[in-house]
Amino acid sequence: MSAFLTGFGAAVKSIGQLQQGASEEATAKYNSRVAQLQATQVRRASEFEIQKLKREKSQHLARQRVVTAKSGLELSGSPLEVLIDSATQFELDIAREKYNTMSQISSLQFESDYQKRMGKAKLQSSYLAAGGTLLTGASDIYSLKK
Repeated sequence: MSAFLTGFGAAVKSIGQLQQGASEEATAKYNSRVAQLQATQVRRASEFEIQKLKREKSQHLARQRVVTAKSGLELSGSPLEVLIDSATQFELDIAREKYNTMSQISSLQFESDYQKRMGKAKLQSSYLAAGGTLLTGASDIYSLKK
């Protein structure tokens, strides 16, 4: 009877280890998918922000040209430098938005890949743990029968 209980206990523990590994893998896959979705949301939000900045740039430069024209100044010298400076500043803002977005997306993609790898590793680890438990149970049964 003692050998039976030892074997049964080892089997139950092994099943629990396998289920835990499968559960951890499923959680990691879910977390990976969440990171992928967040990366998509960041990309879409950035596209919207960049379009907004481009519209603002266009409107701002148009206003500056109108003010310059109404004042009777030519579009050269200082007024032109102001327009160029404004356009440059908007382009820097757009470039900064793109850089920040790419940085966030890279981080989220790394997180997604990491979660996938960790899920696989935990599943593999559960196989090894379950196998070890079965071997220990078999060894214990063998010791009882001596």
